[in-house]
Amino acid sequence: MLTDPEILRRQVLPSFRLTPQTDWRVLLRMRANVMVTGPEEALTAFALAARPELREPVKSVACSAPLFLEAHTILLGEIHALDGTEQGRLMRWVDEPRNADIQFITLTSVPLFPLVSANCFDAELFYRLNTIHLEIQAA
Repeated sequence: MLTDPEILRRQVLPSFRLTPQTDWRVLLRMRANVMVTGPEEALTAFALAARPELREPVKSVACSAPLFLEAHTILLGEIHALDGTEQGRLMRWVDEPRNADIQFITLTSVPLFPLVSANCFDAELFYRLNTIHLEIQAA
């Protein structure tokens, strides 16, 4: 029977590649907000690979879940699924002075700029979360 470490070693984890090539680890250490766009499989791989580079404590939440206040870094998934009310709630939360030191890593499989252009996604929230944009692909 295989032990847990042997099972983990045999699992094939999804991988990703960045377009264009850049050292994404350095960008994460800048503590700026980062928006990552790509297919779900690549986003999962990125989140796993990025975790050691992020300032602890790190919380992972889906946009539909309430935000956690006790974190230095928030991995925010499904950002494209926010409706107008939720976008406003998130923007107000981001604007609170007590949250000024929190780094957001947002993950989305849907490019948000076309949604901003169509007035379906709040432009101010987009630019606040999109300080650095990384486009990834499955490797």
